[in-house]
Amino acid sequence: MSRLVDSSISIYEALENIKNGKYVMPAFQRQYVWSMEQVEKLWDSILLDYPIATFLFWHVDDNNVTWDTYFCNFLNDVTFDNRKQADTVNYELSNINVNLTDTAVLDGQQRLTSLFLSLYGEAFIRQKYARRKSSGGI
Repeated sequence: MSRLVDSSISIYEALENIKNGKYVMPAFQRQYVWSMEQVEKLWDSILLDYPIATFLFWHVDDNNVTWDTYFCNFLNDVTFDNRKQADTVNYELSNINVNLTDTAVLDGQQRLTSLFLSLYGEAFIRQKYARRKSSGGI
């Protein structure tokens, strides 16, 4: 049975959980779509001590995840187009080991991805006529 748990976690703890593979995204999450301007505004809000909304997490375990439940890891890099919008993003689908990963992010993926990429990832700007990179993800 599901239950609602109200708890606080610092941004640092959340980002460490992403880095250590404890947080994943359900495969039904939308692609990363934030622009560079939105990322900058998020950081402005944090630095000005404004609220940045809440996050919704799903505790995953053997009781609520089956062999055909797919997840995606957070991005390590992103390419922005010449208008500074996130370019096509390809997430790799995978099953998870519930002994290593215990939390899926249901709400807050854009914000957490932006923060994670800002501190631990890489961002590139694709030149106007350069080709997009493609892979076999979603």
